[in-house]
Amino acid sequence: MAYTNVGQYDGLTGLDSLSSLLNLQSPYSILELDANNNLIGQVLTNGQLLVGSTGGSAVATVLTGSGNLVVTNGAGSISLDTVQPIQATSSPSFAGLTLSGLTNTALVATNGVDALQSVLITNGNGTNVSFGGSTLAFSMTQNLSTVGTPSFAGLALTGLTASMPLHTNALMQLVSGLISLTSDVAGVLPVANGGTNSSTALAGGDIMISSGGKIIEGTSATSPTFTGTLTAGQVIASSAYAQPLTANNTTVGGNIAVALEVGGYTVTTFGYIAGTGIGIYDFVNTGWWLTQIGGVKNSMQTFNNILDDGAGNATFLGLTDSGLTANALVYANGSKKLLSLPLTAGQILIGTAGAPSATTLTAGLNMSITSTSGSIVIASSVGPVFTGTVTVGNLIDSGVGPNAILCTNGSSQLSTMTVTGSNGITSSFAGGTQTISLLTTASPTLTGLTLSGLTNSALVATDGSNDLQSVTIANAGGCNTTYSAGTLTFSMTQNLAGGASPSFVGLSLSGLSGTALVATTGASALQSVTLANSNGCNTTFSAGTLTSSMSQNLASTASPTFAELTLTTGVLLPTTGGTATALAYYEEYNHVTTWSGPIATTAAITCPITRVGRMVTIKIPSVNGTGNGTSSNLSMTTSPPARFCPTVQIYCEYGLTANNGVFSNGYFLIQPSGAGAWFFGQGLTGPFAANTGSTGLFAVTTYTYSV
Repeated sequence: MAYTNVGQYDGLTGLDSLSSLLNLQSPYSILELDANNNLIGQVLTNGQLLVGSTGGSAVATVLTGSGNLVVTNGAGSISLDTVQPIQATSSPSFAGLTLSGLTNTALVATNGVDALQSVLITNGNGTNVSFGGSTLAFSMTQNLSTVGTPSFAGLALTGLTASMPLHTNALMQLVSGLISLTSDVAGVLPVANGGTNSSTALAGGDIMISSGGKIIEGTSATSPTFTGTLTAGQVIASSAYAQPLTANNTTVGGNIAVALEVGGYTVTTFGYIAGTGIGIYDFVNTGWWLTQIGGVKNSMQTFNNILDDGAGNATFLGLTDSGLTANALVYANGSKKLLSLPLTAGQILIGTAGAPSATTLTAGLNMSITSTSGSIVIASSVGPVFTGTVTVGNLIDSGVGPNAILCTNGSSQLSTMTVTGSNGITSSFAGGTQTISLLTTASPTLTGLTLSGLTNSALVATDGSNDLQSVTIANAGGCNTTYSAGTLTFSMTQNLAGGASPSFVGLSLSGLSGTALVATTGASALQSVTLANSNGCNTTFSAGTLTSSMSQNLASTASPTFAELTLTTGVLLPTTGGTATALAYYEEYNHVTTWSGPIATTAAITCPITRVGRMVTIKIPSVNGTGNGTSSNLSMTTSPPARFCPTVQIYCEYGLTANNGVFSNGYFLIQPSGAGAWFFGQGLTGPFAANTGSTGLFAVTTYTYSV
């Protein structure tokens, strides 16, 4: 049923008519007008919508989903959902994820605002981590496995005590602590390190001597016996009567100076002494004075009790000084005189700043000293016990080898320890330095690695000190990354696949510039666009608006102004009744040349030339002078360039020429390029006559011709 105007339906009027019309429709119909203005109705099923169709009636249809969108139509409802949850609390799963803003073949992490960013791997402190393909490779610049032999410039172990000796424990671990002289030190301490280099027990009562690189007991302290040469500055006899000194050699040579004090007198011998010896008697009783001076040999009584070896060394079979005390040590006083110092049982002679003194050893903590006649016994009362720090200048244990690391054995005695490396570690000890090296060329393979400081079932990364740490996954901004049972799962709250159409309230890329246009790079990555204006362009972008303009109006109705305008194909000017030809040439040129012929050669004269298209105009100033008596044309020394020359000769008439002061008509000949000089002539065809009066052109002339 159709209506004809408002409120009237085929002659029926009022609400009753409208009610009757509606009663013709099905229940729950949606009313609309068809192409003939007929009122029609459509009944929609569950979830149907009316969708407009240009030029036709609305179509009842339902929404359909795509590969990533699920549509559920119900009675009076339409439910839209993704194929999997993508909200912030969901864990969607994707076959792959491509982000054009990331770098190819690089690790990915979140930045400070939880946006994904490519990760640049920076190695330090010996690490050598790389990522290629889909493999994250961890290694070190040298082998740190158990078979490696790494090398370090220094090694700091926080478990050790500073400034303490090092040794290994029973587990071959480095430990620090004081060295016990009873449990940690064994063997003999060398002389160079402050010891005696001797393990022989002392008998007591003997003089300590150096022999064979050791400090040992020598001759008796009470009755010393010497072998070899005895050298003395002075020998003082305590008796007024000297005992004979005998020498056993038969021939003695050399220069000697011997001074002996005998009975208060001094006998000095110099020079060369030959014979079997010298004899010394009581000079007071005998009056003998035995001398040898300057090599003069005097007779001397010969004895066989003192021997001079010719080098100043005397050997005594026996020496008795009655001024000394029996059974006493002898020393030289400040005057180098022999004195005696008796010692009681257990006393020793000890040096002082002056004369030596007799003293006894005093026992210290946990030590016992027993001093008896001829012996001193030093022993530990309970074994050495140290409660503080023991400082030892040098400690030598003859039971261990040189250049070795020490440790204690099962008896708590020092023994040599060999540190060997394996699984990437090498060890060497030399010059007091233990070197532990890690191989830099090894590629260690471990069955497993357990670090108690890490969290179970968590990702692992390095901290600022390159130490391994557990990683806590924090999701935000639509990310839903999880790690479980060796699997790292990345997901988002909406589909971000390459073919998907995600929706965002806004998108902020920190790599872009603020308030700038955006375009894609050759790799389809977004980049900021910098507007660069030149050649009169004035393009700006502000508040979402891109404004393009020029520095002046270039519309077809405008009148722009340019400093210069170059048209490579010429200009088409209006024409009537013909076809416009491009005007493609314009030039202004100053041709400078001298003139010669019937007058002397002039100075350089400028002749302006203008060419417009094929038309050339040349202006020639007056050229004249006094005739030089030669009959010739007035010619340019240099013709204009070829672009201003015609293809044929052009003959031009003119006036105001003078020949010997007489003015008349003349002519100007314009030559093709290379055909000869341009010149003025007298009359109509001839040259200027030979004269010495005023000759030449006496007016500015202009000529226009075609090329």
